[in-house]
Amino acid sequence: MIKNINILFLLGFSAFGMVGCAQKPITAQEFQPYLENTRELQIPQWEDTNWYVEDWTVQESGMDLIKGFYKADIIRDQKVGREKLPILVVGPNFYRLSGLDKRRVMTTVDHVYGITEIKPNGSFFLEDWYTHKKIGVFDENGLRLD
Repeated sequence: MIKNINILFLLGFSAFGMVGCAQKPITAQEFQPYLENTRELQIPQWEDTNWYVEDWTVQESGMDLIKGFYKADIIRDQKVGREKLPILVVGPNFYRLSGLDKRRVMTTVDHVYGITEIKPNGSFFLEDWYTHKKIGVFDENGLRLD
C-alpha cells in the first residue's frame, strides 16, 4: 500500500513538473541571432552604419587620430615591404574592435595618408604584430581581412 502511494506521488509530482516546464516554441519572429549586439560597447553616436571619416576628423585632426590609434595599441607600426607596398602593423587591440570599427579605423588611416588616392590601385597591407603575417588589405574597395 505504501509502495503504491509512493509511486502515485512520484508520478503526480513528475507530471506536475513537466507541465510547469513546458514552454511555447520559439517563432521565427522571436529569434534574433548574435550580430555584435549583446553588449553596448560603442558610443551610441558611432553605432549607425552611415558613417563618414569627417565624423571623426571634425573633432580631431587626422594625425591626432592616428596618434590615438598608436596610443591605444590598435596600430603598432608602419613600414614598406619588399615590393615597396606600405604595410600597417596592427596591435592586439585591433582585434578587440568590432567589424565596423576596424573598417572605420582603416578608412581613417587611408583618408589621412591618401594611400588609395595617390596612385591607381593604391593599397596597403595589414600585418599582425605578433606573427608578422599579413592579415588583410585595404584598397579602394575597403578593408578585406583574411
